[in-house]
Amino acid sequence: MATSTPPPPPPHAVIFPFMAQDHTIPLLDISKALSSRGLKVTVVTNPQNAPFICSKVSDCSSISISVMPFPRVPDFPRGCENTASLPSIPWSSSFPSSQPPKK
Repeated sequence: MATSTPPPPPPHAVIFPFMAQDHTIPLLDISKALSSRGLKVTVVTNPQNAPFICSKVSDCSSISISVMPFPRVPDFPRGCENTASLPSIPWSSSFPSSQPPKK
């Protein structure tokens, strides 16, 4: 009697958009396209951006959200977790350096 092996799990893509809606929205579109082709997708975000992202992908069961705390950065305004929450445009140049280093 032949034994059957279970099918391999679907490929898994992890998406980590820059914390700005004009970057996030196209990456969510890509996430949906990957999902529609059978990939499991995880979008990494912070607590402030999670509700927006969830509202855009809630209809896709193969897309999950991983919420990571935003680090406290000295001399950076508290509560700024995306470019829309920055107090003024000059802060935008220091925003990328507030994100944790990639390993």
